[in-house]
Amino acid sequence: MKSRFERYYSDSYEISGPGFCIIGIARSGSIYFGQLLNGHTELRCYGEIFATDVENTFSPVRIKDFINKAETLTQNALDDFIQYFNLVSDEDWGFRIFLNQNDKVLYSLLKNRTVKKIVLKRNLIDSYISLEIAKRTNQWLLMTEKSRVKDVGKIVIELDDFAHYVEQHSNFYRDVLNDLYKQNSKFLVVDYAELVSGRSNGKIEEFLNLSTKLNPKLVKNMKQNTLPASVRVINFNEVLDLYRDIYSG
Repeated sequence: MKSRFERYYSDSYEISGPGFCIIGIARSGSIYFGQLLNGHTELRCYGEIFATDVENTFSPVRIKDFINKAETLTQNALDDFIQYFNLVSDEDWGFRIFLNQNDKVLYSLLKNRTVKKIVLKRNLIDSYISLEIAKRTNQWLLMTEKSRVKDVGKIVIELDDFAHYVEQHSNFYRDVLNDLYKQNSKFLVVDYAELVSGRSNGKIEEFLNLSTKLNPKLVKNMKQNTLPASVRVINFNEVLDLYRDIYSG
């Protein structure tokens, strides 16, 4: 099976500037991760700076401001965009980059051995449920319990849509990891459950060469789905069987 990055294998572009990046998908805990890193004095983690459809990118500028009238990102605009962050960031800086945001930039990150790559993964059933709740409540960020909107209650997952979601996202992770191995590039895989429990903090600190520990108490982002998947999803057994079938097939 071809990699999504194959068309860039002969591309000579190499991104210059960020010390690290977080590679993942929506609803994988990346906002929590970004706040955790931003609580450290040696780091500055921006958000999804290459997302054209996200307003709150946790960035002082938006990629939209660098895209020309044809709605494409020229080479000069890309260089100017990265250079901006080099100039405004006193700390070791990085950003989050997700599926379908900018494969050209993502592949450049994968092959650049000076950029430390953190691949953030989450169980795809849980990330799908989180995405569904965010869509239904239109609440994509929860900072205080008081701001939590009314709970959506139990939900039914549409199986065909879920199957497409799992296939698309699992293929993305497969291509990212395969190309990281091919490039012999330094990377760290962090699981969402280990991240929010603090169990992965030590290896993150070591990977980023931090002189002091990360402080989870500084993170303000809250978990939106407070129920186990087996309770939240009415047709959970069907979803779980499908999920297993996809990975065993």
